[in-house]
Amino acid sequence: MLAGVERYLRPRRLVASLLLLMIGLFGLIPQSSAHSPHHVIDDLELSPDYENDSTLFILVHNYLLRSTDRAGSWKQLVNGLDSPYVLTDIEVSNGFSSDDTLFAASGGSGIYKSVDRGQSWQRFNGGLRQLDIGMLLVVAGEDGPQILAAGSSRGLFVSSALEADWQRSISDDVQITALEYIENATGSYVIAGDSTGGIWKSGNDLSHWHRVVRLEDAGTVTAFAKEQSKGFSDAILVGTASSGLLRLSDDGRVIENLSANWPETASNCSDKRNRQVRDIELTDNSSHIVVTAWSNAVYVSEDSGNSWVIRDQGLRCNSQADAGAFLTPHFRDLALGGGGRPDWFVAGFDGLYRSEDNGESWVQFETMPVSLIRGMGGSRATDDHHALIITTYGGGAYLTSDQGESWAIKNHGLVSTRLADAEFSPDYWQDGRLFTLSREQLLSSDKSEDAWSADSLFDRGWRTRIENILFGTVDHRVVWPMHVELSPAFATDRTILLGFRRRGIWISNDGGVSWDRDWDGPTDYVTDMKVSPDYQKDGTVFAAFRGAGIYVTRDHAQSWQPANNGFEYLENYRKTKSPIHFIDPPLSRAITDAVLAVSPQYAKDRTVFAGSAAGVFRSSDGGNSWQELLIGSLSGDVSVVGLGISPEYGTDRSIIVSIKGRGLYSSTDGGQSFVSAGDNLRQGNVEVKYIGYSPSYATDNIIYGASDWMLWMSKDRGETWSIIEPPIRYEDWRGAYAGPVWFTGDWRKESDPKYSASTQTVTSQSGARATLNFFGDTISWFGERGPSGGRARIVIDGIEAGTVDLYSERQSAGASIFSVTDLEDKPHDIAIEVLNGRVTIDSFDVSRHGND
Repeated sequence: MLAGVERYLRPRRLVASLLLLMIGLFGLIPQSSAHSPHHVIDDLELSPDYENDSTLFILVHNYLLRSTDRAGSWKQLVNGLDSPYVLTDIEVSNGFSSDDTLFAASGGSGIYKSVDRGQSWQRFNGGLRQLDIGMLLVVAGEDGPQILAAGSSRGLFVSSALEADWQRSISDDVQITALEYIENATGSYVIAGDSTGGIWKSGNDLSHWHRVVRLEDAGTVTAFAKEQSKGFSDAILVGTASSGLLRLSDDGRVIENLSANWPETASNCSDKRNRQVRDIELTDNSSHIVVTAWSNAVYVSEDSGNSWVIRDQGLRCNSQADAGAFLTPHFRDLALGGGGRPDWFVAGFDGLYRSEDNGESWVQFETMPVSLIRGMGGSRATDDHHALIITTYGGGAYLTSDQGESWAIKNHGLVSTRLADAEFSPDYWQDGRLFTLSREQLLSSDKSEDAWSADSLFDRGWRTRIENILFGTVDHRVVWPMHVELSPAFATDRTILLGFRRRGIWISNDGGVSWDRDWDGPTDYVTDMKVSPDYQKDGTVFAAFRGAGIYVTRDHAQSWQPANNGFEYLENYRKTKSPIHFIDPPLSRAITDAVLAVSPQYAKDRTVFAGSAAGVFRSSDGGNSWQELLIGSLSGDVSVVGLGISPEYGTDRSIIVSIKGRGLYSSTDGGQSFVSAGDNLRQGNVEVKYIGYSPSYATDNIIYGASDWMLWMSKDRGETWSIIEPPIRYEDWRGAYAGPVWFTGDWRKESDPKYSASTQTVTSQSGARATLNFFGDTISWFGERGPSGGRARIVIDGIEAGTVDLYSERQSAGASIFSVTDLEDKPHDIAIEVLNGRVTIDSFDVSRHGND
């Protein structure tokens, strides 16, 4: 296969290299922004009783999260949400305070309903003709609450909100893009907007509609709000994609443009679609109108739209939103709390923001914490001991050799703490070697050096520059390794394989000194990779590619062949495309991802397992053909998110699979039958993605499981699970990215490998301040003590907690400066206020002991 691919590609590369000589060397290649760890909020919904319950829901990177403390902390909700497709909308019942009901829409599995505030979900699709849903609206009806569902690309459907009985509500050739329930003195109705500027009004039963007006040149209708202020009792505010904010009265016969006099802004957003309205809200005093637009937020009017101000202090744009690969709004949903808790929230491409002063200032909240787990690896056993490493989204690496009783934080030598996969050397107990991945780097450490050393995977040579010419919009210069695999005979053959997000598969046969990078694969996104236990002899590696299934090499990566016999689902998947919500392309394509597990006795049994959105498959002939396995009592398609295999599979035939929304299922007969396992995880809304068996599983019965959010361990072969709480390290900064510590005053960075993550932040300015928001009951501050050390005041949750002196006769980096252990296990903030002298922030460690 590879030979044929190479014959096709090499002439193209030659032509492209000539193009590079003529064009690229003269600086004409367009540049695009590098990826940044944006937390894209696709939907935001407040409880109608937010003043009392402080509850809100968000969709971020296809996680459905709930907060009950004003966005201070978050809980992922997964129990019953078994859709392999992207979630597109959340809708909270008007009677949420008493009925605990909310709904979620998906881009391919229809609608889900929860009657326990999101703790568990059931599909709500009875009679629904279309399962690609983009928008929901719950309304109060004479015969009980009803729910409307708009298809992502067409149609509108209505059902009782109590029991699914869906009926078509509007013609299938209409694409509904905005919905709002309107109550006034003469009655109630629903108003809808469509993709062509049409405004529709419902009858009393929501089954009959008429178009009241079509807004010429307005483009897509994006939002509605009902004005109640004096003089506008029958007016509707309408957000549009091309004409900004309009006021419609007299059933659309009178139209006024309220955005014509919007002020200009010094926004750092490069895209100027500041007339494309994304959301409209009115305060308790309904003459106050609040609006978000594509690249500006927020516009506020306190006089019914006659004049406007921009309140954006603390709000941030992200240049990647303007890139062609995304081209998505910087600012999206608005939500305003009322009564005694007037919090304002803005959801955007760069995260979630809250204001407590009517938008005068904004604070960003962490929705995807630095502690999110992005890799887990286990060592071989020695003397009945084994080690485990986890890597995180922004908190670095953590190592334990005593089943999580204690942890070593391994951040020295890192430049970025955003890591991917992790792997132990097969001879770890002799050489102490560990491997992990970061942007453009393979990182390794050994027993002679605690710090990581980096081997650059920097790939801005002619191939990548050519791809910029040919394929343009995505920054192909950035190299993101996601998976690392070592040959089981690494000590002698020195073989490392890397799977990339944009670079296919690379192989090194000299321990990472040099790389063969000739094959980008059928697609450029590797979702998993597994090496044969007998690789040195059979040369076999299996790799899963997004959108292309599984490929195999049997000649030490010299050539690759597809191994998809039995994976028909690859041709049938539906890609979510919604004009209503803006979904990152990788999220919508993730339905085609696969995970892999290879039998430890592969040389004898030739057994491989694959998990996908279409279920679990087993091959008994080295990947030449696949058989789908039935998962217990589950019917229909099941979506696999995690897969693990026992090191004693040859004798115990044990595997565990994690099913999206349905929990863990285990088999002790090689997949012939499965039973539910770890019910406490499913009921606790834990979705396991990473599964690792203890190398001494035959005697200690230990299995590790990690969700994105936390680490778990079972000591009874997967029946019950207990949480393991590593510490969380917050560095003074996240590589090239801002936060999580926020600085005011004259601070500067100092770089040295002796600092955690290679930097500390320092100031000698009295009054300078460093602030961290965190969740936990213990926090420790680390910095530098020395002859020039100064003094600082510590303030926790607005209350002074003490004063510290950083003076010492001897210079010491990474020293413990301050620690407190008796906090409540809840959200907090700590501020370091400089009094005098030199004060440094190296890192903070946070721990939890009151876990859920």
